[in-house]
Amino acid sequence: ASLSHGNQKNNYSGAQSDTLHGAMDLIWIPAPDLNLFLKYRHQELETDNPDSVTLQGLTTTNIYPSVRDSVSSIKDSIAISARYKPLRKVTLLSTYELISLERKNIDDWQVLPERTDINSIKLAADTRPFTNLKLKAAFNYLDYDDPALNTEPDSSNQIHLLATYTYAAWITANLDYKLTRTERQQVRYLNNDPATIVDNADRETRQDMILGSLSFLLTPKTNLTASWVHLKNNLEQTLAYGKWNALGTGGDLPYLGAGDRYTDTANTYGLNLYFRVRKDISTTFEISHTDSKGDFAPGAAMAQTPVSIASFSPLKVSETLFSIESTKTFNNNWEIGIRLQTNNYNDRIDDQQDGEFYSSMISFTKYY
Repeated sequence: ASLSHGNQKNNYSGAQSDTLHGAMDLIWIPAPDLNLFLKYRHQELETDNPDSVTLQGLTTTNIYPSVRDSVSSIKDSIAISARYKPLRKVTLLSTYELISLERKNIDDWQVLPERTDINSIKLAADTRPFTNLKLKAAFNYLDYDDPALNTEPDSSNQIHLLATYTYAAWITANLDYKLTRTERQQVRYLNNDPATIVDNADRETRQDMILGSLSFLLTPKTNLTASWVHLKNNLEQTLAYGKWNALGTGGDLPYLGAGDRYTDTANTYGLNLYFRVRKDISTTFEISHTDSKGDFAPGAAMAQTPVSIASFSPLKVSETLFSIESTKTFNNNWEIGIRLQTNNYNDRIDDQQDGEFYSSMISFTKYY
């Protein structure tokens, strides 16, 4: 069990916060092949900010006399887990977690609920059918009761598959796949004029992630890893478009664009070379290249005329990163490192955002 307290204050704005953290863990082993775990976490966050704020510019000073109260919260979570080994090469894991978040000082925050509860169920299985092959499968389900943000779902389902194959002592292959799908009903929008909440909108997402890598142990001191990562996001959501008269002096309920779609895809190719010069000195060379693209397709007719919003939305970018890092370890548990990095950004639609970034960093680390 542990208990801690922290305080933070911004001397410029006068905002401050107090946090209280509590934790307790219990482990019970009723049988050699069965382990049970209980975890409890408690967090209290008290925030305070001035009623007004002053922004001082080079030539002007702006005073905002009405600042909304910051949101304070109390968060409790309890998780019950079990690990069971029915066979010598098979391990089963299961976890149920309940998270409760209660918010305070939300009178000025119209779209924030007073309380959100999250139920989580995790199931996983590990097996090693052969000495050189390891397989893992996991399923994670989340259920949100009254989510606060539009990006938070009502429910989420995730499948995770992982395979590790050691072809020989000097080569290892990894393949990782993750699929996540979420659904949300009653996405909330705060309309300005008239001041009301519009919540007859929905949101669905799907994310696919594939990671593959090959690691080669070239020598006892040299390791080379080649990797590929594929990410794809699909989002369909009912968006709200503000509605104003020709003079811009009066409003109405917004247009709702059912079936607005956004997709993006990214592929990253990487090569990493690690070399231990001697026992206390190591060097890493890394190069990676990423190609990404994204598109937005509005569903509302008013968002497509006279010029479709989609014409401003295409994304086509490539990015190349190269870095060299070297570290030196000393006998007194100190470590010094230096890292040099360059990043080239190429906007393939036009050249307005093209550029190169160079950085160097020296770090000092003490291990206790």
